[in-house]
Amino acid sequence: MKISRKLENACRVLVQLANRYDAGGVSRVEELAQAEEVSSSFLLQILNDLRKSGLVSSKRGKFGGYQLARPPREISLGQVVEALEGGLIDVDLEVLGESGQRVVSAWQEIARHVDAKLHATTLEDMAGTASADMFYI
Repeated sequence: MKISRKLENACRVLVQLANRYDAGGVSRVEELAQAEEVSSSFLLQILNDLRKSGLVSSKRGKFGGYQLARPPREISLGQVVEALEGGLIDVDLEVLGESGQRVVSAWQEIARHVDAKLHATTLEDMAGTASADMFYI
């Protein structure tokens, strides 16, 4: 399992949007790109994927930009992963040999735990606006 650069950058920009959520208004792509040291063009692709998934909304025009579509506490890291990657652990293994079923079962159990943790972790948690807890998987 490897976290893609796209997913990493999406999480960073979503934390920026979470921190700006209470102020209302929208954030320009250039501001977000500069704050997170991401190219504007790559960030725009990510934001469009997140918009299509209903996690962010956009406003067009001179004073346009992006904002979270819902409060940070209502958006889970699992939803972000699903929007961009479809899933983090794909357990598409063949049950072969004497140990095949045990190996597949172990990976399925791990995938369930990771998925549960992803859906339990919100943008509010990641942004640190709720508490300063560390996250362990």
